[in-house]
Amino acid sequence: MSTRNNLLTFSALLAAILLSCVSCKGDEPTDEPTVPPVQHTVESLVLSVEQLRLIQGSRATITVTAVRYDDGTTGTIDPGEVSWESDDPQIASVTQSGEVTGLQAGETRITARAAEITASVPVTVKAGESTTGLDAPFSASNIYSMGQYLTSNTVIQGFDIVDDGTIYYMQIAGNYAHRLSVIPASPNASGFENVYSESMSLDYFGHGTNYAIEQADDGLYIWTGCYASKNASGQYWNSQTIARVKFEAGKRVTPKECTTQFYMGPFKELHPAIDVENDVLAINYPTSHPTEPRRFRMYRLSEAMALPMSAVTLQSLTYGGGAADDPQVTESPKIYARDLRKLTPLGEFGIPNQSLAETPDDVSYYAWQGFEVNDGLIYYFEGEGKNDGTPSAAYVTIYDFAGNVVERRTAVTAASDLQTLASLGITASGYMEAEGIKVRNGKLYLGFASRDSKTDGSKYRANVFEYARVE
Repeated sequence: MSTRNNLLTFSALLAAILLSCVSCKGDEPTDEPTVPPVQHTVESLVLSVEQLRLIQGSRATITVTAVRYDDGTTGTIDPGEVSWESDDPQIASVTQSGEVTGLQAGETRITARAAEITASVPVTVKAGESTTGLDAPFSASNIYSMGQYLTSNTVIQGFDIVDDGTIYYMQIAGNYAHRLSVIPASPNASGFENVYSESMSLDYFGHGTNYAIEQADDGLYIWTGCYASKNASGQYWNSQTIARVKFEAGKRVTPKECTTQFYMGPFKELHPAIDVENDVLAINYPTSHPTEPRRFRMYRLSEAMALPMSAVTLQSLTYGGGAADDPQVTESPKIYARDLRKLTPLGEFGIPNQSLAETPDDVSYYAWQGFEVNDGLIYYFEGEGKNDGTPSAAYVTIYDFAGNVVERRTAVTAASDLQTLASLGITASGYMEAEGIKVRNGKLYLGFASRDSKTDGSKYRANVFEYARVE
């Protein structure tokens, strides 16, 4: 072999050796050992509902929304890893996707299982009929209070009842469209026309369609929409916050004097309900949702109260101008409020509004007249008053926090029973405007503004009727 060929062969061999060393360099051990990932143990499952109430034949879906690990963190789980079972499939069945069907009246439990961990919820199935008695014949036994003429000749906007039985009515103060009056009265009190000293005035808060009274250790607190704006007709709507203000008889308060406000973002026309016993704050508000624009959102009340105060700038609003010493102002107020957007809601759902309802059998066919939250349920009240001798209308629909119908839309006979209403002296002309709904002391209460053009002229009177609460 020539010297030239020997050199070429040696060069090729050397290049192969060098290339081999380079390719193996990455396999050399490093000074940093590989750390195996920490394996956390699943300790519990978080379900989408805490309890489920169904009408016989209706369906609802339960999901595992999260898993909790032993280090306190949370994560998600593939739905395919979850299995479902019913303690009594004859009462309620469940599919492996978590869809529950109420089959017959009774109680059972639905259990989810994943990673050898289980979680369950109680399920109650009811027959289709109402359990509240709202559709039963109306009688004097349903009357808690009737025929009260309050401080202004306007309909009541809402009411609440405290433990001693006192009713706290809310109404717009007559020609003072900017003012809401909160008026305490004993059931069936008489001669109440001029007892102004006992009422409290809330100026520029809003329309007052729904409000609540909280009984705290240091007194009573009003929960209502706040920071409303005056429209072209001089009425106040579109409240941008929820206010909690102490009731003080004879006092007048404006939004800027309220130190406890709750903010939920760019929504307007906010209305609250509270369930102190079960630690729930519920808010009703309208949206632009195409099919379910009237929304309900529920929070843990204690969490809402514990939120820190945050600086918030509200949308432009107009107020004032009703008197020489009350000039009209348009501004975007800068306030401090508890920002509910920092919390995870307990639940949220929506229903159609009046513009989407097509027939009298549809939910929201009539104007909404209040709502209530109690024991995991939302009570929705709608109605229309007629003063021409024809029956008025009122309906109640009951939902759970996921929007499942617990009791179907039920007609309230008290609004339409012309003969009984006349015989009891409530109205001979038929006007019964639904105005407020509450669950208190184990009973369900409905508010109505009555008017009797045949015997009582143009006076609006306040009435409260009582029924059984849904169990």
